[in-house]
Amino acid sequence: MSFIAILVLSAACVGFASPKGWSPPQFEDGNAFVFLDEGRLSALAFDETDNSRARELWRFPNDDLYPLEDDIDLKAVYGPPVFLEDFIILAAYSGEIVAITRDGRYEPGSGSWKISVPGEIIGTAVVAGDRLIFATSEGRLYVRDVATGGGVDAWPVNGKELGASIWASPIVSDGVVITATMKGTVQAFNLETGIAVWDAPFKKDSAIAVLALINENVLFVPGLGGIIDFIDVQSGQSIGQSFETEGWVWSAPLVKDGILYFGDFAGNLYALDITKGINVENQVWPPIFVGGKIKGKPVIIGQTLVLADEDATVHFIDIEKGIINYSFSLIDTADIFASVVEYEGFAWIVSENGELFRADPDMNDVKEVSILKRSD
Repeated sequence: MSFIAILVLSAACVGFASPKGWSPPQFEDGNAFVFLDEGRLSALAFDETDNSRARELWRFPNDDLYPLEDDIDLKAVYGPPVFLEDFIILAAYSGEIVAITRDGRYEPGSGSWKISVPGEIIGTAVVAGDRLIFATSEGRLYVRDVATGGGVDAWPVNGKELGASIWASPIVSDGVVITATMKGTVQAFNLETGIAVWDAPFKKDSAIAVLALINENVLFVPGLGGIIDFIDVQSGQSIGQSFETEGWVWSAPLVKDGILYFGDFAGNLYALDITKGINVENQVWPPIFVGGKIKGKPVIIGQTLVLADEDATVHFIDIEKGIINYSFSLIDTADIFASVVEYEGFAWIVSENGELFRADPDMNDVKEVSILKRSD
């Protein structure tokens, strides 16, 4: 399949024609932060006695009350917000990056800032020290000052051109920025100097839409061709054998107690024991078929893996036996692409339309969170 065909088909599979975002819920200071509406971040306070009930504290942007936010149009946000001591940074599909106060406001006089770059941001922005790193569908990798959004020495203010669209979130490891393109290349650069640190980029035959560090030395490099490679962080060289899956892999993996868990678009969940290195023969159990495409990362609570597939079915899986204990279909719910997040012993799930759910692994039960929204 050609590169252009892969981009078109990939975009169709996940709805980029009408972007809605798939940022997972985040939890800070006892509150939840969720995109309840397209391109609008809401802060939620839970009921003190029942965390399946919440009220909206604020939303951003809110141009009805705050005129300075009138020209901010995020369209959609695919990566989670970045929480700093005094600010929250949002990197949006629209190409806008904005730093807002912790109470959800854009206040330039208080240190808020915003910038806009060409193209779309599909991955997550990453903060390393005083640097903000992000990439765009235009194929450019940016390193900016996290305090101002402005340029920094050694990195072009218009971004470093990498030759192909970038959908995967960049990774920073030990002072090295690593990124992947939709033409199947993985490249690494020194964060301070911008100079390439590998002798040559790693290359594969399929687009790379997600990139993950599974330990301090190994990168998980799946492709939209069903082949997963593992590469050495220091050298950029392949480690061991490639792992072949039935469907495309666009989900970030989960590593727990030396086991690597990940899903594919054919609806299979895999578990690979990596405690003694990368060996594709070391599968913990045969792939578990859940039915719908798997885009989001699962969580493990106790001995139960909680996974949500695209068809809005939540699966409770026994990780020791490798079996599905129970599957809960969320009727009349939008597609689920976001990763599942653990908080206070529950698994939290958000749909493409901003519906928030709480999954209880002890009861094999899922409840939609009742949210009292602000009227403004």
